[in-house]
Amino acid sequence: MRSVSRLTMKNKLPILVALFFMLVLSLGKASEDKIIIAQVLYDPLTPTGGEAVELYNPTAEAVNLSGYVLATKSSNKDVTLPPVMLAPKQYFLIADEKWDETKDDDTWPAAEYEETMTLPNANSGVALRFGNETVDAVAWGESTDYSLMKGTPALPTVKGQSLRRKNLQNTGNNLDDFEAGIPVWKRATVQQSASQNVIINETILTLELEIEDAKLPELNLSLNADDLPEEGIQLFPIPGKQKQVTFSLMGELKNVTIYLTTPVKKQLLEFQNGKSNFSLNYFDLPGMYTLNAAILTKEGKFFEKNLSFEYKGIAAFEIEKNKIDFGKWKANTTTNQSRMSLKNQGNVPLHIGIHALNLQNGTEIKNQTLQAAFGNQTITIKNTLSFFNVVLQPGQQTQDLSFWFSLKEKIFSGKYRLNLGISAQP
Repeated sequence: MRSVSRLTMKNKLPILVALFFMLVLSLGKASEDKIIIAQVLYDPLTPTGGEAVELYNPTAEAVNLSGYVLATKSSNKDVTLPPVMLAPKQYFLIADEKWDETKDDDTWPAAEYEETMTLPNANSGVALRFGNETVDAVAWGESTDYSLMKGTPALPTVKGQSLRRKNLQNTGNNLDDFEAGIPVWKRATVQQSASQNVIINETILTLELEIEDAKLPELNLSLNADDLPEEGIQLFPIPGKQKQVTFSLMGELKNVTIYLTTPVKKQLLEFQNGKSNFSLNYFDLPGMYTLNAAILTKEGKFFEKNLSFEYKGIAAFEIEKNKIDFGKWKANTTTNQSRMSLKNQGNVPLHIGIHALNLQNGTEIKNQTLQAAFGNQTITIKNTLSFFNVVLQPGQQTQDLSFWFSLKEKIFSGKYRLNLGISAQP
């Protein structure tokens, strides 16, 4: 009945619920039936116990669960499944002992099977095995136990959330296949004994319900800034500096956990008295960022709120100085190198370009060679703009740009000034 309680309707609606009971015995080998892990609750709100793993049978035949085990970090046989038949397209809920007493929500269904299990709250995983075969596995956080994962571990949940398989997809990569969310448990169709070849006829039971209006608490998650008038929220970096962003969450709150998910990491944020803030570095990658809030209200209801914003790309660089003095030199010599430093002050990679604007002492000087070096590349500076192959990455230390003259014999004495144009493009 939990799925019904989540509905919000302005009018009362009759709902017909058909319950189908069908038990079928499969004579095929269990190792050939690819049951999958549909959901894992490894960090419940309950201080002790309350963990659960939900299986799903995507095949067209019933599967005998005898011989299947759940392997965890603490044991290769942390849970041994009972000899029951799991019907096609059905779920099977395995829970820690005393599930009915320790589960986070009293409306959750009873488990099909209970046994003491140990699921670590961080950087671990669980595998479904049959003999020496790993039928399925899911890991979370920064787990490095490859026997308990498929592909890359999924992003971790916050306390009280479960890892749920997205639309029952199975690409073989936990990061792509699983997402954090509010636990939603399905009911199973099983045969309690696999020792008899029995097919039970389908029974249909029709129920009629009335759903009252459900009023959600007022919860408002917002940011204090938006740098563009376009739809959605867009924030620009501040070249060379951190950007402070304040957010607020208003409502009747008991407990709140908020993460900031960026293109490269998931960061836990501090949150007190309805407001908090976080910093964005000028070199943080552009892309979509999301605030994920897991909320427990004073009424004991659990909700999720998400707010996404776009961190825009910005190209900016800083030059250490804008003048270089080579001092006094004679013709037919090469000056010493003179250096200045460049630094990327934005969040996109930059190519540096350079060209001469003028070189004169009353008249333009010809046949004098001016060269510049950046990284491991040297170019001769000309009137046309030339770009170095070296890329100036965001957040790097300063990188030197060096210059030197090769002075020919036929040059008049005097003081010369050269104006250079230095450009950058992403």
